[in-house]
Amino acid sequence: MESIAPSNEMSHSGMATCTLFNQSEDQVISGSQDNSIIIWRINGTFIEFYSQLIKHKNTIVNISMNQQETEFASMSKDQQIIIWGNISNKWKLKQIILQPGINFGDRVTFISDNVLVFYQIFERITYARSDIEFTKYHNKVLIQLIL
Repeated sequence: MESIAPSNEMSHSGMATCTLFNQSEDQVISGSQDNSIIIWRINGTFIEFYSQLIKHKNTIVNISMNQQETEFASMSKDQQIIIWGNISNKWKLKQIILQPGINFGDRVTFISDNVLVFYQIFERITYARSDIEFTKYHNKVLIQLIL
């Protein structure tokens, strides 16, 4: 059985902290201690560098992709959740959600194409779509995302 080996020198300068395969398993997204996200393409038995996304200011702790694979969310220790959109087969910044005053979480998960859940140690916050709006419901804060 052949192992998959990187095919070039591009890589994270810090330890990879999270990874995510797309559904067809021909692309891997990795987050790192170097504050960056790298998109890798799988080509046979090789992983090839495709692009790098740099916007976070601290370690990336989690990434999640929506079901249609049109967006993914990244969460960092910088208290930001960033929504990246797949525009013409390139991942581009779509939205930044700041989390000031909210206890840092450890996971963000798309539960559908339009609903994102942010998990904290003591409570769960659900993000839904539309204009930015904050509403508190029984330890849940519903935040509407900008399309």
